[in-house]
Amino acid sequence: MLVTPERIGEFRGHLLDEGIRDPAGTHHEFSQGMHGLKWDFDDIPDDSELFHEWVGISADFIVDNYEILPNVLLAIANGTNRVVRPVTEILGGGVIALETEKKPGSKSEIIIPPKARLIIAKLINPFVLKIDDVGTTGASIASAGLKVRKINPSAHLEALVTLKRSLTLPHLDKIDVPYKSIIDEPEEDYTKEDCEDHGYCADENQTLIPYKKPE
Repeated sequence: MLVTPERIGEFRGHLLDEGIRDPAGTHHEFSQGMHGLKWDFDDIPDDSELFHEWVGISADFIVDNYEILPNVLLAIANGTNRVVRPVTEILGGGVIALETEKKPGSKSEIIIPPKARLIIAKLINPFVLKIDDVGTTGASIASAGLKVRKINPSAHLEALVTLKRSLTLPHLDKIDVPYKSIIDEPEEDYTKEDCEDHGYCADENQTLIPYKKPE
């Protein structure tokens, strides 16, 4: 099934309907101290209609946009660990689903578990497509990409994010990893000071949700 602009728009509307983006009057503090609107795909319940729509549009987007299917879909923890296997089941063709972990206490460092490392190391010239839910700077995806390059220098790396909330993903640009997105949704982010002066916090009716450090 083709991923048309209309289908993408419908999916975006369903995300908004389910409150995946911060509602009006609310914004978040992010790990780097910036303030902005958050899209939280963790709020999509497993086995819900929206979850299956997310899986389906991800699989179809990959088929539509890559001439050759990847050998590996590498999920970026914790955003896409739960969707990577259903997506590969749709793709078929021997595409391998691999999950990753986030380093405890880290904002963006990704750990590739031993079993996944072994699989990547054994492949010859693999195409590894890293998938994530939301792209802001690409730091977590880049962390995984650098580790894949050490494990298998012959790997070809690309990245796919469900929603890109910045104009560019600078950490991926820095390491020359091409990326695509299903939804482009640039959001305005502010430093704490700018937010208080003329951003979300300048509105006394706005509620700030503080950053919660990963356990």
